[in-house]
Amino acid sequence: MRWVKTVLIFIMVFAVPILAIAERRPVKIEIELHEDVYKLHSMGVSIENLRENYVETALYPEEIRRLIDAGYKITDLPLVKTIEIGYHDYFETEAYLDSMHLLYPGITRKITIGHSVQGRIISAFLITDYPDSQEAEPEINFGGGIHGNEPVSIEMPLYLISYLLDNYGIDAWITYLIDNTEIWFVPLLNPDGRQIGARRNANNIDLNRNFPVPDGSIGEDWTYAWEPETQALIDFYSQQNFIISTMFHGGALVVNYVWDYSPNPAPDSGVIQLISLGYSYRHGRMWTDGLGYHGTIHGWHWYPVFGSVQDWAYDSLSIIDLTIEVDNDKWPHPDSLPKFWDENRDAMIYLIEQTHTGISGVVTDSLTGEPVLAEVRALEYGKEVFTDPDVGDYYKLLRDGFYTMQFSAPGYATKTYNDVYVRFDSLTILNVCLSPYVGIKEDENYELRIMNYELTAYPNPFRGYVRIAYSVMRNASEKHSTPYALRPTLGIYDLTGRLIRTLPITDHRSPIIELTWDGRDKNGDTVPSGLYFVRLNIADTSLTARLVKIR
Repeated sequence: MRWVKTVLIFIMVFAVPILAIAERRPVKIEIELHEDVYKLHSMGVSIENLRENYVETALYPEEIRRLIDAGYKITDLPLVKTIEIGYHDYFETEAYLDSMHLLYPGITRKITIGHSVQGRIISAFLITDYPDSQEAEPEINFGGGIHGNEPVSIEMPLYLISYLLDNYGIDAWITYLIDNTEIWFVPLLNPDGRQIGARRNANNIDLNRNFPVPDGSIGEDWTYAWEPETQALIDFYSQQNFIISTMFHGGALVVNYVWDYSPNPAPDSGVIQLISLGYSYRHGRMWTDGLGYHGTIHGWHWYPVFGSVQDWAYDSLSIIDLTIEVDNDKWPHPDSLPKFWDENRDAMIYLIEQTHTGISGVVTDSLTGEPVLAEVRALEYGKEVFTDPDVGDYYKLLRDGFYTMQFSAPGYATKTYNDVYVRFDSLTILNVCLSPYVGIKEDENYELRIMNYELTAYPNPFRGYVRIAYSVMRNASEKHSTPYALRPTLGIYDLTGRLIRTLPITDHRSPIIELTWDGRDKNGDTVPSGLYFVRLNIADTSLTARLVKIR
């Protein structure tokens, strides 16, 4: 694919001076074979939708001329007729969320996760029995409005909010799900685009092409910079522990799953396909009339996209993120909305139910009983997942079978369980206690002796910088042992366990060492707000402390 990236960069660099003085216009490009979508992508076309014999996108005049010269037939698409009555715009969405919180204050919470380019609030809404407390419960998110000209995507999450709240305390199963799940909503990610009926945000960037691409290549927004709306969702997801998330769209009828950027199957592709099929089956019309296999499709095999939210969420946070296209019409008549809700209701409830399947449990310290931030792997299948550092719970969705479950954390002995049976449609509970290592230093002149260490960070949460201190308390018999002899290292890691910065330790004379992290990675770039970890490796011991960076 290297030649593809080269072509894309060439187009981006040499087209900018011309494109900057023109405006994109919606067009359709006629194609004869499905393989044409990959040819168009290699020519720098960011496809927005695929129809039977053509693709939809928006192009600058110079791009149109280039494609016509290459032999493609291009015609203008009519502007979408917007019907506002019956749909929620930005102000109505915010008012709706506020009113639902006022009506149900005991089981809801509304927070601001960021702001748009033009300063509009991006809200997240939580439904659970104790919304202001951290519990060992699975988490799911329903999102919409990433494209401002697909307002049907906003309505489905809002319908679900009403349904859940109206049935709490009345329907036993809905009450159970609310009492035992953290159900989040980000119904309108792109409020600026929504207000003008535009796909892109106020900076004319397609947000679903603006997320980090798993292979490190540039997204189809042609920039590595994150838009404020993108940053808001990345920060929000990084602070939660979602098992499943969705982003609703309009313009097709299908459940689209990872990868968008690669033809290769994802590590958890089998489970992801089963969940997608489960959604489509409960939808009904999607199962019979939708795209792909029974209304489900692997993103790349539909058409390639670089920079989608679902690829980033799965790659970076192991979240099974689904793109759910509600209808072939991006802006259907509002009279159709109740029908669409009827189609999606049971399917959306099904996704909440799926967070209570697979294997789950709580990982704690065997000595203190405190929760442990641990990596959890089914060695035979899929990606690793991580426990919630606040309460220690983990969730791994798996197909039917026997698995070797491995639990590991810095400073703890790895624990492995063989032949653990897990079903796709039910829950296996496996709680784990990890034993911490006792720090032991071996010296040829002295017998083995226990060392005591402490790692602290302040202020925490922090904004601009955080001071990180560690101390080494030695036994009185250790006459010649120094912190330098222990060769300590100190690293900063993101939520996925990726090392982003090593802090050099230059002063080894004092048993108490203090360093400062300025919130930048090894390239000197300021890291986004969210959850990070500082890890001290010293002798045979590893200590970890949680850092929270805020705006």
